[in-house]
Amino acid sequence: MKHATTTLLLTFLCAAAGRQANATSYYSDPVGGSMSNSGSESSPWGSLHDIFAAGKTFSAGDEILLMDGAHGEAYITGSHSGYVTIRPKPGHSPKIAAVELGTGSYWAFDGLVFTADGSGGTFTKNYLFLAGLNTTYVKVENCTFESAGDSSSWSKADWYSNAVDAVRIRGDHTLFDNNLIRNTYFALEFAGSYVVASNNVIDNFGADAMRVLGSHVLCEGNLIRDAYIEDYAVNHDDAIQMYPVVNGSFDPNGVFDDITFRNNRIYTFADPITQAMVDDDLVGYSMQGIIVTDGRIENSVLENNLVVGDHFHGITLSGAIDCRIQNNTVMKTPTSVNPNSYAIPWIKLAADKQGNLSTNCTVRNNINSDYQSDGGSNIVLQNNLEPTASQYADIFADYDHFDFTLKTNSVAVDAGVNIDLTATDLAGNPRLSGAFVDQGAYELQVAPEIIEARDTLFNDEVVVVFDKALEQTSAENAENYTIDGGVGVTQATLGADNATVTLRTTELAGNFAYTVTANGVEDLDGNPALNTSGTFKYVCNTNWASSYQDDQFGTNPPEDAFDGDFSTRWSAEGDGEWIEYSFCEDRIIESVDMAFYLGQDRTYSFAIDVSTNGRDFTRVFSGSSAGGTTGLESFDFADLQGKYVRITGAGNNVNLWNNYVEIVIHSSPVPTGYDAWILDYPALGTATNFTDNPDGDTLNNLAEWAMGGDPTNPDDIGHVPTAGTIQYLGDDWIEYIYARRTDHADLGLT
Repeated sequence: MKHATTTLLLTFLCAAAGRQANATSYYSDPVGGSMSNSGSESSPWGSLHDIFAAGKTFSAGDEILLMDGAHGEAYITGSHSGYVTIRPKPGHSPKIAAVELGTGSYWAFDGLVFTADGSGGTFTKNYLFLAGLNTTYVKVENCTFESAGDSSSWSKADWYSNAVDAVRIRGDHTLFDNNLIRNTYFALEFAGSYVVASNNVIDNFGADAMRVLGSHVLCEGNLIRDAYIEDYAVNHDDAIQMYPVVNGSFDPNGVFDDITFRNNRIYTFADPITQAMVDDDLVGYSMQGIIVTDGRIENSVLENNLVVGDHFHGITLSGAIDCRIQNNTVMKTPTSVNPNSYAIPWIKLAADKQGNLSTNCTVRNNINSDYQSDGGSNIVLQNNLEPTASQYADIFADYDHFDFTLKTNSVAVDAGVNIDLTATDLAGNPRLSGAFVDQGAYELQVAPEIIEARDTLFNDEVVVVFDKALEQTSAENAENYTIDGGVGVTQATLGADNATVTLRTTELAGNFAYTVTANGVEDLDGNPALNTSGTFKYVCNTNWASSYQDDQFGTNPPEDAFDGDFSTRWSAEGDGEWIEYSFCEDRIIESVDMAFYLGQDRTYSFAIDVSTNGRDFTRVFSGSSAGGTTGLESFDFADLQGKYVRITGAGNNVNLWNNYVEIVIHSSPVPTGYDAWILDYPALGTATNFTDNPDGDTLNNLAEWAMGGDPTNPDDIGHVPTAGTIQYLGDDWIEYIYARRTDHADLGLT
């Protein structure tokens, strides 16, 4: 199938890449402005109507900022190489009666209110927003279009007299995103091609909600609801109607090409319905869903849509060629007022009005109670569910209250076929959550699972990655995680992607396989993790780096600086890039040898830091290489105990590249027992044997070590045994009390 919408989106992005450096901001004040002013913020022009009536022209990147007040109707023409944007001045709420775009290109409207309720000026246009056939590259974003802000008190007669048509765009290359259209008659029409209509809300309409009359259209993420006025004899109301228009004229033999309807929600009526509304024919129960009434549609996709209707036409494609209808939910509305109770919305491949049947089409993974077909060739029907009304309560979470997500034990769960799947379902959740895709527009989200557990450069940290977004409170509850091997979890932090959790732990043993298990961690739908686990190792005696060179000129990772090979190196560009080595246990770090790339010609600036925990570092060296050699240079410093050695580069005397060919860290084991005690007393000099007694007291070194005494102080012999008498069974006994070192087990003492 063709996917021209990708090119269309790129076109919009390129054209909207930002305002030109020489762009100008103009200001429009319908209350205090004047067309004799300069149009600056301090000297604004009059209303939007006045600006274009005066024949003002603009350049690519310019913007017109509207201030409070009624801006009337504006007839706009002019072509540009980039967008000219009309938007409210920050903090202002202007209102526009109508805009008509004549011949021109690259006009953008952002955050505006178009209204026919009188506050926007006298309304005489047929549409609140009308763009002609020769107007191209139009963007409309974050705008509101309304006949009035509230229609709750309107009768059927009021709807006919008060509701105006909202938007009609006839030219090519349109972006219509995140807009609200409410309380209008005909809501939205695209007569041109190359259209993106996304994330819009059409609420309360009296005729058709959306008409798509051209090719290369992406209609995604829109909400259409509440069809007012039951007037089937006057207008066949449709949520989305398609019939081909070629060069501005209806062509009954025309062909639509490359149409995508994805993730749209359509409800005939979702507001509460009263008997008075039914009696006044206010509920438009004959509204049809997505329908091709004339011409033929080809190379098109309808997927992940929800259509809740009260009429036969749920999704109907006439004379379809190479089309796919997949993972849609098309159901009878729970609040049906249609006297024809047998009017069950269908999915149908119909013959067009010239009698052409559908060819090469697929209908797959849908939930719909009534599939229809006029016949055709090479029609593939795969894994569709056609439930009866008695099954709705068992399939859907709450059918009676318009919740068409799936129950855990629904027959639609895992009942689809995993072909041509989207990344997400209608709710934005992963489209595949289980062994097989679910039928319908929604995917039941199973309990979150750990898909990866990995170590970091710290010996008290592990990163856990889940298969979906998580609810923050449960994800950051450390008690919801356990790690075997006696490791405790002290803190949990949810990452920006809402699926990655970083755990702080007690100390991890090096190169030992651990299992981390999660319970009670919930996804955004409240599904808790159940005994999901992942394995990891804290890998030590290894290297890490802030980054490394990996481009067309070479790949130089950190391990190449510790491989003993002078033909390889670690490279990273920038002041502050670092390379680090982590031991499995504390060592006495004595010195570092380094060889540098082009070291015979360049001197490198860097610092060496040592840490016991990988977070808090002590600087032991800061300086530069001597240069003049490609061999190892030695950098000595005062011995320091640590587990991590980090070298932070500041480039060289030619550029900011840090290029370390080899790094050799000289270290020795941390002394323990008697050896460690000796190091605590440097004043001993050479009198370090067990039998030496440099302070001349009653204990030699070995005895003073055992008692915790000071071998350089004759008045401190430590915790010597004490003696006394006690009564035991009526007799006097001598009691000896010996002190025991708290670290006796580590030292092997008994």
